[in-house]
Amino acid sequence: MNKGTYTYPDGSRYEGEMKDDQRNGKGIWTRPDGMKFEGEWKDNKPDGYGKLTMPDGSLREGYWKQGNFVGTVQQPDLEGRVKKLEQDVQYLKQELDNLRVQQPEEFLSLDKKKEKEPARQEMKHPFSVNASSPEKVSNLRTVVQAIDITKKFGRLTALNNVNLEVKQGEVYGFIGPNGAGKTTAIRILLGILKPTQGQGMVFGKDAWKDAVEIHRNVSYVPGEVNLWPELTGGEVIDLFVRLRGANNRSRREELIQKFDLDPSKKCGTYSKGNRQKVALVAAFASDADLYILDEPSAGLDPLMDRVFRECVMEAKQAGKTVFLSSHILSEVERLCDKVSIIRQGEIIESGYLSELQHLTRTSARLETRKPVPSLSQLKGVHNLQEDGQTYSFQVDTEELDSIIKYISRFDILKLESAPPTLEDLFMRHYEVVGGGS
Repeated sequence: MNKGTYTYPDGSRYEGEMKDDQRNGKGIWTRPDGMKFEGEWKDNKPDGYGKLTMPDGSLREGYWKQGNFVGTVQQPDLEGRVKKLEQDVQYLKQELDNLRVQQPEEFLSLDKKKEKEPARQEMKHPFSVNASSPEKVSNLRTVVQAIDITKKFGRLTALNNVNLEVKQGEVYGFIGPNGAGKTTAIRILLGILKPTQGQGMVFGKDAWKDAVEIHRNVSYVPGEVNLWPELTGGEVIDLFVRLRGANNRSRREELIQKFDLDPSKKCGTYSKGNRQKVALVAAFASDADLYILDEPSAGLDPLMDRVFRECVMEAKQAGKTVFLSSHILSEVERLCDKVSIIRQGEIIESGYLSELQHLTRTSARLETRKPVPSLSQLKGVHNLQEDGQTYSFQVDTEELDSIIKYISRFDILKLESAPPTLEDLFMRHYEVVGGGS
């Protein structure tokens, strides 16, 4: 049995007894989101007496058997907290009204000053554009920015000099395989994690120092949605919406109906897909300026995935900004204007889809009257397959013109081509950067 401190690639940390590289004995395990388990372990699972503290403050203390809890559950008094917040708001409003009565001259001058200012509602979303090309967004303000962000967990470098910029009204795709660093980058932009080097900026403010102020205008959907098991889905949605100060009941009901969600069921009975629906309804029911979505469609069936895409496009048309992290390339291709590809913590390509797709290959199928000699030797031709005088191959888009000029001399009977997809671009960059791995 060894004792020590261990840091894992996902940022979690274990301090305690280990055996055969597994958590065995007594120890404390913590996750970056605040989850903490302190107690006895067996083969990497809680086994024996222990205490689990959830990110929401709920506590599970008692006995565990191979990771399954068999003790009592204490839930935080969420309704009490909300009532307390509402009472505080009412108190502040009353104090403000008292000041207006006691010092009417000062407030009168403030009201006159506001009348001279442009109406904020009209200026809040001055753009409602299709941000599919750089020309249309060059004058838009920057909403999200990562500046040379590096994040290390012990000896592991999770992010290395990450730079990206998201403009207002864009749907920005952040793509990469599981473990590439997408969630770590999002947590830094949300102010949950502090970067080792560099800076995250949201709405022009420091993501770490000004996290509370930034969160007032952000809706976030995590990849793994954990809800209070004793609350109903509707109660959770109401809680999140009320905490943001919004109260658009019609929008809430519309989204619940769209996502085919039963809000009367307790969250402990929900499947992964239904928990995801709760998070999405709560996010889109809030009038946020920025939506940060980390693998948001995980667990959704194809019909609900289509509803999700509709909600994203509605947000875009309203001038909102969407930062979408995903490893589902078809989803990103349908929704996003601009993408960044991340591999092993580094950005290997960024740009507008209309630009990046010129860098990849077009699939072609050619049938000619005469044989085409040396086609495989032409620059830009890849994966050539011949069947008589029918040829299937891929061609680098930048070499397409010269290849068509060459094959036109052999009496073309049929030529079919398919435009490059985001998956082609993604795989080509991974092959180039990873050496074919």
